[in-house]
Amino acid sequence: MSKVITVQRYDNNIQLFFHITNNGVVEPILGAKVYLRLKHRETEQQYERQVEIVDAELAECRYVLTREDLETVGTYDTEVETHYLNGTVLSTLDS
Repeated sequence: MSKVITVQRYDNNIQLFFHITNNGVVEPILGAKVYLRLKHRETEQQYERQVEIVDAELAECRYVLTREDLETVGTYDTEVETHYLNGTVLSTLDS
């Protein structure tokens, strides 16, 4: 399920917390890498940021928005992509 958040231009240190799930079930993501992709709806400018894994057993992740992330005002579509050690890549866009 997607969430809508509102942030102000040039705000920084806004923390986004989320859990990685597979078919709604939290599974450990030991050794995985998680990326957050943001795409501006109007300009199609894209960003990819690596996300911090706070607790791999609970698949809890965190990303802290920076001033650079919020430099361009507008609406962004997001994707979270998880790269597992076995080479599997799962994306929020796959569902």
